[in-house]
Amino acid sequence: MSWINGWITVVLIGFLGVLVPGPNLMLTIKNSVVYNKKSGIYTALGFGVGDLIHVTYSLLGIGLIISQSIVLFSILKWAGAAYLVYIGVKAIKSGNNKSEIEQANKSQNELATSNWKFFFSGLGTCLLNPKITLFYLSLFTQIIEPHTSLLNKVLYGVTLAIIDIGWFSSVTLLMTLDSVRYKYSKLAPLIQKLTGGLFIVLGLRMVFVKTSN
Repeated sequence: MSWINGWITVVLIGFLGVLVPGPNLMLTIKNSVVYNKKSGIYTALGFGVGDLIHVTYSLLGIGLIISQSIVLFSILKWAGAAYLVYIGVKAIKSGNNKSEIEQANKSQNELATSNWKFFFSGLGTCLLNPKITLFYLSLFTQIIEPHTSLLNKVLYGVTLAIIDIGWFSSVTLLMTLDSVRYKYSKLAPLIQKLTGGLFIVLGLRMVFVKTSN
């Protein structure tokens, strides 16, 4: 496969991948509407860096080892599930006491010092999702050949990261429109609880639903 055909394949599959609703989308919406635009973008940047890490170890073959080792894959799977459940429980508690919602009124200086926590929340959510490992393995086994150059591999990885950052940043821009934020403020506690519940369901699903399904 030529590098241009491989790159087009990466772009198409990358866009299809981000369109599938999952933890990344839910976390982006939550951080955007509860806090602000910058918080959502930092979350998207976390996803992008997480993608680069996934791509790197997948291309190096570590991803194949994880996918073939029941023990290693199970550890990653349970860690990811626990992280999602943790986020879900935290969101539900926030919906009850409104403490997290009220943080949207922090001063800009206070928010600036906490932006990195949104970056790391995005990074953690991305890295602890074993399905992303299998997604990249499935993709790269189709386009990577013995003679594929390092430059092309880097191009593929950077492209996937840019797609993630661009898509979730766009979601952030949409969710931080004044009209959207106003409607959200009316339903914030309920949405927080529903979002938390969905995170918990996704976490449990990662454990009890077979990855091959």
